[in-house]
Amino acid sequence: MLALQENYSYLSKLNEFKRLQAEIPGFFLEQSAALWDALLSFQNTHGIHGNMLEIGVYKGLSALMSSLHLKETEEFVLIDCTRHIEDAEINLTPILGTRGKYIQQPSYRVTSGSLGNLRSSFRWLHIDGEHTGRAVINDLELCEQLLSDDGVIVLDDFFNPIYPQLAEALFIFLNQNPFKLSMFLCGWNKAYLARPMFALNYRHFIRQKLADELHSRGIDKFVITKTATLDESTAFGICEQRFVDRDYYGLDSDPDFLPV
Repeated sequence: MLALQENYSYLSKLNEFKRLQAEIPGFFLEQSAALWDALLSFQNTHGIHGNMLEIGVYKGLSALMSSLHLKETEEFVLIDCTRHIEDAEINLTPILGTRGKYIQQPSYRVTSGSLGNLRSSFRWLHIDGEHTGRAVINDLELCEQLLSDDGVIVLDDFFNPIYPQLAEALFIFLNQNPFKLSMFLCGWNKAYLARPMFALNYRHFIRQKLADELHSRGIDKFVITKTATLDESTAFGICEQRFVDRDYYGLDSDPDFLPV
């Protein structure tokens, strides 16, 4: 397990994101922006390198946060089948420069082979494309092939009641592909997955540091939960509901115990 640093706030890009986001229309929760900032800061602190990818870019709002954490030696692949990708390129080029690779086509036409030497080198992948179960399965298959050993896949609209097929598709994928991915967190409209061998590091970060990191970014209305043992679920949850002003809530039988 990685040794955890005391604080990731000094690596935060949240203020810069807030300054730039007004120029980009889109849908990205303030809480998710802070959470991404904390997770990406964790990656950068612990030497987790790799490229980034987003499926379903619209005009680049969520990709803006990822882009701000991209290193000079890394690249960002952005896939969208609509002409909005042209707006995203205009919005993100001042940050990404030549590191941005814009693909205007359906994600099912993109293969790991078509990305050349970028394969298996992605540390941050966000799926927000076509919201059908079939498309989500396809996007998960692609992203799993591209994911590095220590990277993260983020699935949008997880547990959104408008799109129940997304949650169903994820659980089907996990059931049919044991030992490939582990969900370590869900909440604020998204699910977060990693390789099982590295997911433990993300769970320890969540348990030990995430609450403080969110508070430092101005997010105070939340509770981080782990209400089941690992044999039932590997994932933490996070939501706005508070339990007696607790940052963390564990098992119903012992709220102070969070199985990691």
